Amino acid sequence: MRKAQHTVDSSGLEETVQIYWGLSQEALGRLLGIPQARLAQAKAGTRPLPADASYRLRALAQLLPPPGAPEPPLPLLDYTPLEARLVACLDQARRLRFRLEHELPARALPARHRLAHAQSLPAALAAAEADAPLPPRKLEDRQAELTLLLNAARTELEDRSGPTPLALLRARLAGLEAEAAALAQMLAEVNAEG
Repeated sequence: MRKAQHTVDSSGLEETVQIYWGLSQEALGRLLGIPQARLAQAKAGTRPLPADASYRLRALAQLLPPPGAPEPPLPLLDYTPLEARLVACLDQARRLRFRLEHELPARALPARHRLAHAQSLPAALAAAEADAPLPPRKLEDRQAELTLLLNAARTELEDRSGPTPLALLRARLAGLEAEAAALAQMLAEVNAEG
């Protein structure tokens, strides 16, 4: 024999509680001890909540602030993640500055020289051919090697150390420096307040 359940009209309180606590309908149903489908029926007005679920709902609703109540104070924040991010930004910016000032110019210079002398390289090798001719197979190998050499120089400049990669790295550096400055200012304000 099935036990009779008492029901109570919850008057749309479900949605108010759900929104305030940031709950899904399923999560609110679990808090109230009823299936999500039953809660949906109560919200739709087709079936009232069981009395025990309604009592739980009202207990949650009692924790809602009254209309016009002041906002509660913010909890104390842990600023350790901000400090860690500041340190990371400064470290990344330092490494990027080093790459921009030392590493990339040193890599770009030989590539620029190879490209600048690309036209004269075959002629210089051809002049040596007059005294010591290469067989056709070796000539093909040499031409393939010249192509690889020039392609490597172009790739170096286009992808790693030329004007476009340098501009992108400078933009990234500017972003890191701006982020570090904003974090430092926030932390200074927090330290001044506290």
